[in-house]
Amino acid sequence: MNNSLRGWPGISVLAVVFILPAISHAQTRQQVHEFVPAPPAAADTRGTTASPIVVELRPTTESKEQSEQIQRDRDARAASDRETAATNRRVVLIGAAQLGVFVLQLLVFGYQAVKLRQTVDAAAAQSEDLKKSIAEAARTATAMESVSASMADNARSLAGAVDIQRSQIEDQRGRDQQQEFERMFFELLLRFSEVVSDMRFEYDILDPDPVTRIPTKPAVAEGRNAMRLMFIAFKKYYDQNPQQIGVPLETYYGELYRDFYDAQQHELGIYFRTLYHIFKFIDTSTLTPRDKAEYASITRAQLSAYELAMIFYNGLWDEGRAGFKPLIEKYGILKHLRKEIVLREHDLHDRTLYPETAFSNYKRRLHTWNGAEPVINYD
Repeated sequence: MNNSLRGWPGISVLAVVFILPAISHAQTRQQVHEFVPAPPAAADTRGTTASPIVVELRPTTESKEQSEQIQRDRDARAASDRETAATNRRVVLIGAAQLGVFVLQLLVFGYQAVKLRQTVDAAAAQSEDLKKSIAEAARTATAMESVSASMADNARSLAGAVDIQRSQIEDQRGRDQQQEFERMFFELLLRFSEVVSDMRFEYDILDPDPVTRIPTKPAVAEGRNAMRLMFIAFKKYYDQNPQQIGVPLETYYGELYRDFYDAQQHELGIYFRTLYHIFKFIDTSTLTPRDKAEYASITRAQLSAYELAMIFYNGLWDEGRAGFKPLIEKYGILKHLRKEIVLREHDLHDRTLYPETAFSNYKRRLHTWNGAEPVINYD
């Protein structure tokens, strides 16, 4: 809208200068035309060869009306001229005023143009400064990105180093724990071997005469031979105390073994406590289940056939059922027990006494448990 209005002063001046004088001149011509007498209506033939005219020079005499008409015409023309002159003066004044306004507008526009140029220059300078600031910020951001990327690389490298160090520490800790476990384990096996070697069983040598069969002199068995003779004595005690009708087999074996254990507690007590702690030490360690099974297998390999038979019945009495039997079932301790070295051959197949896992290897036990080993509560 401002741009459209700025053109009006120039157009106004042109209108005053060129249009108004033309209008005034047309008015003047119209007034003069109104006051000039009209020409004769028809041509007069007088003064021709056909009708010559004799001119007599006489003083011109005007009528009063003509004189008044001429005077009125003159007055009209004078008034019209005065009006035209006044109009022209007004037009000139208006044009001068319009010209002044136009010049003033030109000055204002020039001033505005200068200020606009200054503003544009200032904006250009600010834009240049902004560009420089943006470029500096971009360089700073690029540098920060580089630093951040470097820090991220360093963090990853550090994390990798920490992971490696942690893995090395864990491996070292695992090796230390393994070494400590093995040291303790073999010390326990050594102690168990000493317990077995120190075992003693006193018995009487019988008269070879099948009729009398009376004791002739006392004797002492030591080491694993002591365990063999203990089982023979236990079997003889079994033959002397048959199972009563209506008494469950497990209850019968438990009471039978408890009586025999009470008589031989000074030897069997330390033997079974030591063996129990070896398997408990394996079970409560941080080893993997497979490694635990391996060390349990090593321990089982230290046991003789008669020791396995005594372990079988030890797990059926009160204390053995609560403490040692879960370990027997979890680690297959009775795997190598032979049917001819039990009180009755059917005992190995009676699942009311022991489940299948007590006689199985690790793979078969794991299959029986569906991959989830049982957890023994030692509270």
